[in-house]
Amino acid sequence: MNRIDPRWFQIGSLGSLLFWGTSVLGHAVTPGRIAAIIGAALITQLAWTRIANQPRFEWKSALISGIGLSFLLRSTSITLLVLAAALAISSKFVVRWRGKHLFNPTNFAIVLMLMATDRVWVSAGQWGSAATLAFLIACAGTLVVQRSRRSDVTIAFLAAWTLLLLGRALWLGDPLSIPLHRLENGALLIFAFFMISDPKTTPDARAGRILFAAIVAAGGFAIQFLLYRTNGLLWSLAACSPIVPLIDRLLPASRFDWQASTRRLSLASVHPFPKEVPMFRATVSIFLVALLTVPQAANAFCGFYVAKGDASLFNRASQVVLVREGDRTVLTMASDYEGEPSEFALVVPVPTVLEEGQIRVVEKKLIDHLDAYTAPRLVEYHDGDPCLVMRLEAQMSVAPAAPTSADLRRARSLGVTIEATYTVGEYDILILSAKESRGLETWLRENDYRLPDGAAEVLGSYIRQNLKFFVARVNLEEQKRLGVKWLRPIQVAYESPRFGLPIRLGTVNARGAQDLFVYALTRTGRVESTNYRTVKLPSDVDLPVSVRDDFPRF
Repeated sequence: MNRIDPRWFQIGSLGSLLFWGTSVLGHAVTPGRIAAIIGAALITQLAWTRIANQPRFEWKSALISGIGLSFLLRSTSITLLVLAAALAISSKFVVRWRGKHLFNPTNFAIVLMLMATDRVWVSAGQWGSAATLAFLIACAGTLVVQRSRRSDVTIAFLAAWTLLLLGRALWLGDPLSIPLHRLENGALLIFAFFMISDPKTTPDARAGRILFAAIVAAGGFAIQFLLYRTNGLLWSLAACSPIVPLIDRLLPASRFDWQASTRRLSLASVHPFPKEVPMFRATVSIFLVALLTVPQAANAFCGFYVAKGDASLFNRASQVVLVREGDRTVLTMASDYEGEPSEFALVVPVPTVLEEGQIRVVEKKLIDHLDAYTAPRLVEYHDGDPCLVMRLEAQMSVAPAAPTSADLRRARSLGVTIEATYTVGEYDILILSAKESRGLETWLRENDYRLPDGAAEVLGSYIRQNLKFFVARVNLEEQKRLGVKWLRPIQVAYESPRFGLPIRLGTVNARGAQDLFVYALTRTGRVESTNYRTVKLPSDVDLPVSVRDDFPRF
């Protein structure tokens, strides 16, 4: 017979996932950094144990915190990662209420570092959305929360979060594949099974834990979808943790203790599945639904084309240059399209009314340069002219705005407001807002534009999110005067906390697969997707000379 501490199950689950992430999925964390983070956590735990004169050195808890930080927190500075580990462990000894620490140590350190510096970030999309991975994390996490008797808070949180996402999708008219894709995020499952379920920082009573889980889910939803900030759940957990003492006061119960939770178990009695079968089945059922309804990957341009008359314009490959700093976003959009310029119009949702100075027309060679710079390339080293200097020269031209005529009374009767009109380069620009999709669809059709099938439904989703619509169409006279043979990329800049690409509109132009190339520029750090796994491309590989003749296909 052996005494089995529940933390062993958590260490085993987290350690296995960390090993899999670094060795199989190629997560951007080296063994040296993992060792530094875990070492800092253990040393800090030992130091505070001596300072606080505690009888036991709780190294298992420190190890769990170190592994958790290795999972999520990223930085170009190993010093900041070590500092985060020290802050995580220190919070357990410093930020306390009646002998109980308030914050989950890993969550506390991550949020504090995000507030203190822009040199750290959370790698939320590193696990991707593969259903098999989601199911694996769910099973491993279920084992952990059952052994520590905190499965109720995990299930309550997942249920509340699922209902909120489904409710939002139904209200916006979005397909269910969107909320299901969000639920398959590996970082969400790690949060649910290994962070919010921390038995030392959750309420003591079961009713209190369920209430706490619902509050955290609601707070994360508000931060992510109302304040438009990333890492909403991490911020919400940190903000809600101080109310745990109040919940414990209103709903008193015996306090959790790791030593008391240790039970006598024979090795043969340690099952891979928890004994609380109904609760386990409820958890697994959530992810079985996700397994059966995995959405297919879809790439699309962040707008759609409307065609005049009977012309059909289909988007095949689009390029978007994305620059983000603070709340300022600059989007440069270039696309392949089929059809005459006279029949072209582009509709893109934007969060604010764009002024004339926020819209520009740029030269395509700027994007071509980015494309060439970032594309996979074969390099042959040889002795060249050391004095040769390559320069890229680009000119950006913006023509004076020329107001366009519109039937304002008819637009208002359809619930459409023409917020602004400009002429920029070879484009006539309209900024529209609408109260409902049918009115906007009718207005576009009455102005001789035929919308692609399915556009009205997608328009409704963006209208309910209070987005404006940027409409650009070709001014043939300006195009002729400027001598422009090809339609140049359009660039828009705006200030808004909203950050994202409204790619759903692009799917209505799809005739088969579409390609979307996003070039993200930032002053410092790196860019990662929050809901797709970052895949590392091989580089610095010596290739045989024979590849040179067929490198594009290779």
